[in-house]
Amino acid sequence: IKCYDHKTKEYVCVKIIKSNIKFYEQAKIEIQILDYISRNDIHSFSNIVKFYTHFTFRNHICLVFELLDINLFEYLQHNDFNGIHINKIRSYTTEILFALLFLHKHRIIHCDLKPENILLLKHKTSNVKVIDFGSSCFDKNKMYSYIQSRFYRAPEVILELGYSLQIDIWSLGCIICELYTGYPIFPGENEKEQLNYIMEYFDVPPKEMIESSPKMKKFFDKTGTPLRTPNTNGKIRMPSTKTLKRFRWSCSTRVFVL
Repeated sequence: IKCYDHKTKEYVCVKIIKSNIKFYEQAKIEIQILDYISRNDIHSFSNIVKFYTHFTFRNHICLVFELLDINLFEYLQHNDFNGIHINKIRSYTTEILFALLFLHKHRIIHCDLKPENILLLKHKTSNVKVIDFGSSCFDKNKMYSYIQSRFYRAPEVILELGYSLQIDIWSLGCIICELYTGYPIFPGENEKEQLNYIMEYFDVPPKEMIESSPKMKKFFDKTGTPLRTPNTNGKIRMPSTKTLKRFRWSCSTRVFVL
């Protein structure tokens, strides 16, 4: 919610958490992480949203942040999902990488990096900040196995093989593709199709990954061959039938070099 702080005489953003014990416990962890970031980023060089304070109102935990502008999904939407110029993508990616560099230096996994969680400082600028640490955790204190929005979910998360800082880099790669083309590279309608989308480009995961997955039977037969599961339109996706070059049909790899 956009609010006016009459004490500081400035507009702020207030995130209101549902009055629910599950969300309450999750909000406490989010506050701990935000406090940690604030203490270790006193000069605000991390490209992470500034966290000011928190309070409780009618059993709702409320988190107060600096007010930012639209998110990158909304930016794509305003551009009719035609993609963004490569120079802006370079700038956004560089700023997101600085945020991830800070988080990973402090062993924090964001766990939900996506266009909706990357906001412009001001409309039509190339400066962005990362927001929403409601799913985040320290690398040695993972709380959840079901994390990351589906289009940006890493294979090891889908297969429940455990995860680390690298899952944020996977999400960033998905975001870069989406910013360039205007649409997600892996838009699975469910987790089965999500993994099938990934395998279309990157082939079947290594045998040891498949056999180690507690969800192997959901995606593969006993030999490790992917199950041919059609989506709601009857489409069956097959491994190694697409290439990244085809997805980037109008550009070369070189333009993505920062």
